[in-house]
Amino acid sequence: MKKILGLLLLVMIGMAVNAQHIISLNNKKQLTINHEEDNSDKALIIKLKGAYPAKALLTIKDLKQDKAWVRTYTITDEKDNVITELSKSSKANTQQILIQSLLKKLEAGKKYFIYTLAKPADPKLAASVRVRRYLLCSVTVQ
Repeated sequence: MKKILGLLLLVMIGMAVNAQHIISLNNKKQLTINHEEDNSDKALIIKLKGAYPAKALLTIKDLKQDKAWVRTYTITDEKDNVITELSKSSKANTQQILIQSLLKKLEAGKKYFIYTLAKPADPKLAASVRVRRYLLCSVTVQ
């Protein structure tokens, strides 16, 4: 019985590791997030006058994305309108957007949210699965 409980615990820990995302601004790690936790208190602040280089990126990396699933990241406003979706990067399990182009879509002082969702890569399986989005963090432009 103890062996079964120990094995179950190891499986649960392994699943928790798969749920981690790293959010970076201009290659500087800002947040490490487990999407299955309550992330309502996690916040990313983007400085309007942060003097980001022209090619600076907001990057989100999924530490252990399963190839059988397709993950997307969206930024929404407080009314749940999608502002933008991050683009896939040439780096594995990474999606990104230029900070300068993101700042053109966001207003200073307003609150935004980054969500993620994953659906099966197999279209037949995807049609039968209920997809749930997870809040990663809020975003504020200052």
